[in-house]
Amino acid sequence: LHIQNFFSKTTRTFIKTIPLQGSDRDIAFFTHSFNTLVMNYLAAGTYYASILGLEPGSRGYFNWVKDALIFLFLPRLKQLISGKIKK
Repeated sequence: LHIQNFFSKTTRTFIKTIPLQGSDRDIAFFTHSFNTLVMNYLAAGTYYASILGLEPGSRGYFNWVKDALIFLFLPRLKQLISGKIKK
């Protein structure tokens, strides 16, 4: 229940504060996907870091997480801001 509330609140915050041009469904899908991946990478950091050959909790691992999230989500966020949604 707490995670569902967190996801709903994040979606509402995105809709209210960022001038997004996507549908509420697209924005919810974006925010839920982002939050799920962040939680997964951070909660299971020991697992993912070991796969990558990095030290869990290290600057290297956190930089990898940041770079992965930027790579995966920044292009879609730019589309949501510009209104140029590709389906």
